Amino acid sequence: MLKRRDFLLFSAGGVAYFFLPTRAAWAAREQTKWLILGSGTDFVRIDLTTSRRETVSTPTKAHSFTILPGEPNQVLGIEKWDRRLSHVDFAKKRLVRSVEPVGKRNFYGHVCWDPQGRHFISPQMDPQTARSYLVWYDRDSFKAVDEVELTLGGCHDLAVLPGTDLLAVTSSGLAQTYDNPHGPPVKRVGPSAIIFYDMKKRKVAQRHELGRSGVFPGHLRVGSAGQVYFLTSMAVGEKGPVSGGIYDTNLTQAPREWIIPESFRTSLIGEFLSIEIDEKLNRLVASNPTSRQLLTFDLTTRGFLSATSSASSGIAWDGERAILYGFEPGASTERIEKMDGFTFRRLVTAKMSSHILLVHGSGKGASV
Repeated sequence: MLKRRDFLLFSAGGVAYFFLPTRAAWAAREQTKWLILGSGTDFVRIDLTTSRRETVSTPTKAHSFTILPGEPNQVLGIEKWDRRLSHVDFAKKRLVRSVEPVGKRNFYGHVCWDPQGRHFISPQMDPQTARSYLVWYDRDSFKAVDEVELTLGGCHDLAVLPGTDLLAVTSSGLAQTYDNPHGPPVKRVGPSAIIFYDMKKRKVAQRHELGRSGVFPGHLRVGSAGQVYFLTSMAVGEKGPVSGGIYDTNLTQAPREWIIPESFRTSLIGEFLSIEIDEKLNRLVASNPTSRQLLTFDLTTRGFLSATSSASSGIAWDGERAILYGFEPGASTERIEKMDGFTFRRLVTAKMSSHILLVHGSGKGASV
């Protein structure tokens, strides 16, 4: 069975410093495009023009990846619910270092960069106390230099709101059990929420709790105006388990669920895993691989547009070319399909075990 992994699409060449709304990334003015994904504990980089693949072995089963500021060949991969983060140099094809969380805590699968690009910020949870922390690591020494205790239960994905000192963080309110400290969090210790943390004032600026007890927020994306779009994992309905959902929120607006036509929603099961937005195309796309569906929405009106059959749990935009890339477990042939305003390109998976495509940069250094 394939495990959840994140992969990362970005550009390189002459490097321009900039922030993506969804994550910190540094992209190039040239058109070389790379896709980074995990294959077991290997980090794999694919040139999307030539299909050439580079592999570096690590001790880390990465859930997500990010690029070091100004260093497009330097990649961090982070484990989820475990204790390894690896730094790889693809130019030298080697593992540079591995980093551990603080004390007995676990990494929770994601990091993001502060607005200055000097520190990466890591959500971590202590499985014994169920307390979650945000930990700042220096980008040069890779040492933990600061931290704050944020909430009870796991904090998963996070991103800086453009032009601010605010972090948006998803929190499930769930923790691991004592007898399975590196397994899925199943113990309820607090309410699930979207937390806005002010890094300058060092305090929570807003906390939007989700009223439905079975809704657990996971991956998110952030628009240029600070709107946060996020997915939830499986909820529990009156008639038993139903699929997760798609929501948006901001600092002052409570989370609102996007409407999926009931005739279609009844066929969905399992969680939504990967989300991508593109403001130029005015599209939001979310994957529900258990139901083998890729859903497209109008980003402005939140209106449901269409769905296509696809088991891709990992997706990401190439905004300049209006292409959405995806990987499907077990696929042996490439598929190209016209969608609502863009092209969906399913790549051959071979033995790739990655699931969730997280980040990409455009050649012009500006993308969502």
